[in-house]
Amino acid sequence: MSLRVLNDYLLVEPDPNHYVSDNPEVVRIAKEGLIQIPNNNSIEHRANSGTVVSCGSKCYYRFKPGQKVYFKQWDIESFYHMINGKKLRFFAEHEINAVDEDAGS
Repeated sequence: MSLRVLNDYLLVEPDPNHYVSDNPEVVRIAKEGLIQIPNNNSIEHRANSGTVVSCGSKCYYRFKPGQKVYFKQWDIESFYHMINGKKLRFFAEHEINAVDEDAGS
């Protein structure tokens, strides 16, 4: 499938190993893969960063594929798209909070 992002939207691959919990020891064990986390648990997997896959032509900032971006972690309405087994997320440009200028160059 060939997918082209339009206007001021970005397609981002969220970072896979970002966990949120009140207990830092649980987060460490989950990241190391030492335990299997069930679906109904007190730890959540929510990325707050990711890698740019593609961006639309009307973005003010010139994002580059491979660049690391940071965004709001607790979004209620997230739109995901599965491509080649990867869960990718769409963002409007104004939802991106920061860009790692050194990544992806």
